[in-house]
Amino acid sequence: MLRILSLTFVCLLGLAVNNSVMAKSLRMDMYALNSNYKKFQNTADPKVALEALGKMSEAALDAQKNTPKSLKKVSPEDPQLHSYHSLLEQLISALKQAQALTEAGQLEQAKQSVEKIDAMADSSGKCNSIKTSHNFTRCIPT
Repeated sequence: MLRILSLTFVCLLGLAVNNSVMAKSLRMDMYALNSNYKKFQNTADPKVALEALGKMSEAALDAQKNTPKSLKKVSPEDPQLHSYHSLLEQLISALKQAQALTEAGQLEQAKQSVEKIDAMADSSGKCNSIKTSHNFTRCIPT
């Protein structure tokens, strides 16, 4: 999950660098995703976990509404645009699943379900390695 958040964060910031208002919005969304993911992973309290998941879902949905300026002019079939939306859709789906599991009293399974998104990001095939703010190498689909 941390990998997908970092991946999404880097993609969104890199694509939105030309539009400062959008970049701020996307940066804030990615900050909310990262900070609430840490909160979710480090809690044993289902209420705290649900609150963190809710904030993560809100940030992911907000990020999904915004298309970075650099992608507004590309073809709807452009792989970068598809990758951008696909990553956010996968994240939103994983968060919904984690919320349902947490509500059912299965917090540990919820944490595991969110971590599975890392495998999706890593199995995406062709990628570029980049250094993230978390000081580990990320595989970014191209």
